Formats: sequence, structure tokens, C-alpha cells
Amino acid sequence: LGLVLATPPDYIATFWPPNTVILAALLLTDRRRWWIYFLAMAPAYFIPALRTGYSVHRAIIFFSANCTEILVAAFAIMLLIKDRIKLDNLRDMAIFLFCAVLIAPLISAVIASTTTFAEPEVNYWLACRVWFLGDALGHLMLTPVIILWISSSVDWGNKVSSARMLEVLGFILCLFAVGFFAFGTDIIVSGRTASLLYTPLPVLLWAAVRFGTRGICSAVFIITLLAIWHAINSRGPFTANSPSDNVLSLQLFLLSISIPIILLGSILSERKQAEDKMRKLTHAINYSSATVLITDLEGNIEYVNPRFTQLTGYSLKEVLGQNPRVLKSGKTSPDVYKELWKTITAGNEWKGELCNKKKNGTFYWETVSISPVKNASGVITNLIAIKDDITERKQMEDMMLQSEKLKSIGTITAGISHEFNNLLAIISGNVQLLEGAYKDDKVMTDALRIIMKATDDGAEISSNMLKFTKTKPDTKKLESTDIRDMIMQSV
Repeated sequence: LGLVLATPPDYIATFWPPNTVILAALLLTDRRRWWIYFLAMAPAYFIPALRTGYSVHRAIIFFSANCTEILVAAFAIMLLIKDRIKLDNLRDMAIFLFCAVLIAPLISAVIASTTTFAEPEVNYWLACRVWFLGDALGHLMLTPVIILWISSSVDWGNKVSSARMLEVLGFILCLFAVGFFAFGTDIIVSGRTASLLYTPLPVLLWAAVRFGTRGICSAVFIITLLAIWHAINSRGPFTANSPSDNVLSLQLFLLSISIPIILLGSILSERKQAEDKMRKLTHAINYSSATVLITDLEGNIEYVNPRFTQLTGYSLKEVLGQNPRVLKSGKTSPDVYKELWKTITAGNEWKGELCNKKKNGTFYWETVSISPVKNASGVITNLIAIKDDITERKQMEDMMLQSEKLKSIGTITAGISHEFNNLLAIISGNVQLLEGAYKDDKVMTDALRIIMKATDDGAEISSNMLKFTKTKPDTKKLESTDIRDMIMQSV
């Protein structure tokens, strides 16, 4: 494959695909299986090399250089990226370009060029340059295409609309048309060689803006194949000089046009991912059951979600630029707010409960979590509050508290009633004894009758109290100390 893409008559490869395929395989495979690819690579390399006429010594050096290049690039990329290789953001793409396109091919070229020491007629620096540019261009053009397409979602075609498919089809047609026009036009006939080289740029920018990293890498790869194919067949702008100069011009042109476009595609792809994440986050916030409120460092409101409007009655327009104190009810202790501001200004999260007031004056309770938002430098730029309405829960807690109080009062009342009945029983018993002793004394008898009547009235009151507490008269008697303790506990 490398020889097919080489330019006659010297057959200098414009880019060398075998190493790129193995590198892509390593980056997509578990490290414990790498030896399988090198084992398969050895006979696939040595048999054609020896048939081509390479000496065993030269073939071994070239094979060692290729293996070193692949391993250096793979280990460096895996070490720096660590996570799954995606190449869909600027950081990953920059690491890939530095390791696979610059450092690894340079080391490999230095090793491979040592064969020129035994061939005085071959220039060391020329051999080094040819090897380096061919391998660097191969990694730049093909490796990202393999990684991005294999690691992409299998069902991507099912998620594309018909309009998107028409755009893709139109883009492919334009890409091939521009490629044939820029690199397949006879330079003698056109007379505008330099201006034709700029024609792929609009299509490549289209790919960068609309199709992300995968689209721009694929477009650059197709442009590269078209340029090489036309150069091999002696067509286009890269056929006017000697074969080695033509290959060098083509390599430098492809490198200079591809690297900025690929980096631009990575930046736009990363930005699109950030926008998609922000869109999903905004959707989640807007449809959240929790109240979300974002302020600046001074506490001025910059955003509230629809749940805030639904709960408080204030619209975003009404509270924009206002301080959250507009919700202050006066029922929360000032010490709570002091602790709140002390915590968040120190860069920590504050959690607690606040009683606030709606637009219509109604009070409501919320559990509040306020967190500082920091930028990449660690500086606090905003405050975000996530709040849940707990008014119903608070009301239920109050009702339960009142119920417990009433229950305690009922128990206390029952105890007092029993104690009162005991006292009345003592009074009634003694009155009956006195009536027997003073039955001939009319004054004493009338007085004892009045006491008895008062005792009966007291017994009736006690009975009504027992009915109110729904306690049977034979309820277990409570000691006075127990009653005192229950009263104190209730208070």
C-alpha cells in the first residue's frame, strides 16, 4: 500500500500508511494485546521487504525504526491522555499531533537513516527528511480517521435527519469536485496553479464547522488521496519539478493546510460538546422540581428557573438584578444569614432551612443548598442556590407537635381528675360520717349537705374532664410527681 501511494520514478512515499494502521490498532486495543499486532506485523513486513531487494541488515533496522515509532507514539499518547482516546477535543488532538506526528516519526527517522552510513551515495539528511515527512503525514491523515470512525456510535446513521443526509451528500460531491479541480487540472492549460491550491479551503472549513473533528479529518484524508493520486498520474500542480521536490512540495502543502484545519475542527467540536452539555443542563434546570437561583458575588439575581416563578409568584423580569432578600420573611434568625454568608464567602457549601415570603405575602419553608461557582483559576464568580419547598412537611410537623401537646395535656388532665376524685371521695366519706354524728344538729346538717352538694358538683366536673380526655374512670392512678413531670415536659 505504501508503494502504491509512492510517486514514480523514485517511488518516494508521500505518506506511509502501515505504521498509522498499527498505531490506530494499539490505541483502540488493551495494552496486554499489543504483542499480537507486532507478531502479525513482522512477517507482513519482512517478506515484502526481502522480496523488494532489501538486505537483511537494512530490513531489520527499518523494522526496528517502525516498531520504535509506533511504541513511542502509543505509550506517550496513552500516558498523557489516560482516558479513552477520542480525539474530539483540542487537548487530545494537540497531544496526538505532538506525540504521533512530531516526536515519534522524528525518532524513527533518525534510527532508519543510520542505514545511509553503509551507503555513501545516499544523503543522511535527505533520507531522514523523507522518512520523517512520510510517516508524520501518514499519522496526521489516516490515524485520526480510523480512531474517530471506529470509536463512534454504530447507529449514528439512524439519528441523522434527511436534511442532514442531503447536506452530507452535497458536501461529498463538492469535496470530490474541488479535489479534481484543484489537483487534476493540467497546469499548462490552466496557468493558475497557485490560485487553484486555495479552492479546497472553503470545503474544509465547511467540514470543520458542520461535521466536527471526524468530518474534517475524513475530508482532509480524501483531499490527500486525491492530491497524491493526481501527482502519481502526472497531473496537477505537484508535477512541475523533480520527483523528490514534487513530493516535498506536496507534503509541505498537505501539512500546512491540514494541521490548522484539524485543530480548528477540534476547537469547534469541543465547543459544540460544551454547548450540548449546557443545553442539556439548562433543560434539566428548567424542568427541575427544585428551585434554582443563580446570583453574582454581591448576591444580585442573574437567573431563576420556572419552578421559582411557580413557587414565589415572582417572574424572572421582576427579580433580575434584585437581592434574594426580596424573599425575606423576618422569621429566620439573623444568625442563620451571618453563618450562610460566612460559609459561602469562604468557598464552601452551605445547607440549611429558611422561611421565606411569596409575592402574595404567604410564608413558606425551604431546604437550601448554596454553593460557590468557581472558574478555571479557582476564583468564585457566582453563587447557585438549589432549594426544595418543605412547607407541607413543616405543617405536618407542627400538626404532629400540636397533637403531641394535646395528648400530653389529656394525660395530665386525666391524672389530675383521678387525683381530684380521690380527694372528693375522702371528703364525701367524712361528710357521711359527720352526718351520722350530727343528725340532730340542723345547722351542721345543712352545712354538711352543702358540702356534699359541692362534692357531687366536683365529681361531675371530674367526670366531664375524663370524658373530654376519653379516659375511663378506672385508668391507672398517676402519682402527683408524675403529673408534675408531665406538666414540665409539656411546657
